[in-house]
Amino acid sequence: REYRVIRASAVLIQSVVRGSTCRRKIADHKSLVHLSVMLQCRARGMGARNRLIAEGQAATKLQTSWRRCMSVNKATIARVRVVRLQSLARMLLAKRRLRLARLAASTVERAVRGHLARRRLAVLASRAVQIQSYWRGQQSRC
Repeated sequence: REYRVIRASAVLIQSVVRGSTCRRKIADHKSLVHLSVMLQCRARGMGARNRLIAEGQAATKLQTSWRRCMSVNKATIARVRVVRLQSLARMLLAKRRLRLARLAASTVERAVRGHLARRRLAVLASRAVQIQSYWRGQQSRC
């Protein structure tokens, strides 16, 4: 009878500990997702700021070219050239933005996946230790 009470108490304690561990893992996962979203948000913001700076510099260069052409009274030719330059600049900036966005996203995803894998490995290792200690306890009692 005393053995049954002790066993029931042990089962209850294990249940409570396992539930607490599971809730903690869920909270950790949610915080990781939140952190990765925040990282992506900041990376996008930084990219947008860099794009604005680059676009501002490109616009300044285009304006300089435009004024030079206008001063020589080649307004029509200058207009065509500026439009072509703007088109080319936008295309190059779009390609650069796409490449940087893909690189940033893959870097964040790689870091998150590595972190999650290490965490899963640690959990599995701790479970293995628990199983071993339970087994050794059973063997010592027999």
